[in-house]
Amino acid sequence: MLTFIAQASGETLLRDICLSDDADYKQLQAWNDTALVPPPVGCVHQWFEQTAERCGDRAAVTAPDGSLTYDELNSRAGTLAKSLRALGVTRNTPVALVTEPSSEMIVGLMGIL
Repeated sequence: MLTFIAQASGETLLRDICLSDDADYKQLQAWNDTALVPPPVGCVHQWFEQTAERCGDRAAVTAPDGSLTYDELNSRAGTLAKSLRALGVTRNTPVALVTEPSSEMIVGLMGIL
């Protein structure tokens, strides 16, 4: 249940407007109480590879153009990474990625990483 309290004078500050009741506020606090455990390694692609080893057959990407499992995404990103290295791409080499939002975009991002 949302409540909205405003004065007719228009002098109410945004911070003074209540948009939720106590139960809603407590639920939001509970949802936002997320103590994230940092990845066990320093790089995103290494963390992803470890996740792929544990969850290989689970869905990693779901997009309108299709879905990919962790194994499929890891394999396709690895193939792209090898191709980029063969073209001379090294650490700190800028790589442009031009694509519509899709599963292929995620393959590109992971391959570049």
